[in-house]
Amino acid sequence: MIKYTTLLPLRDNDKTCLWHKHKTFQNRMLTRFKAYTYEGKTRGYWTMEGGEVAVDVCCKYTYMGTAADKPRIIAFLKEFKRGTTQECLYFEAQPAELELV
Repeated sequence: MIKYTTLLPLRDNDKTCLWHKHKTFQNRMLTRFKAYTYEGKTRGYWTMEGGEVAVDVCCKYTYMGTAADKPRIIAFLKEFKRGTTQECLYFEAQPAELELV
């Protein structure tokens, strides 16, 4: 199993609310993986290409899948990013064991 983690900003760099994109992402994750975990909000700092520092309040999502799921998750993230001014989105994949007790 692979534990995937992503941080998705609540607002775009121009301060536009991105909550509608979160809802789409959540629905896609539930449809595809049947579950995800919302781990709360976190704050991230990013130096943009032009040298400006962006501060993002992000929602942290984790979900379990297989290595074969990675391309689909990346496609979901690219869809989230499309139409925003985000330079990139945080995405992490780590081997993990999962046991539901």
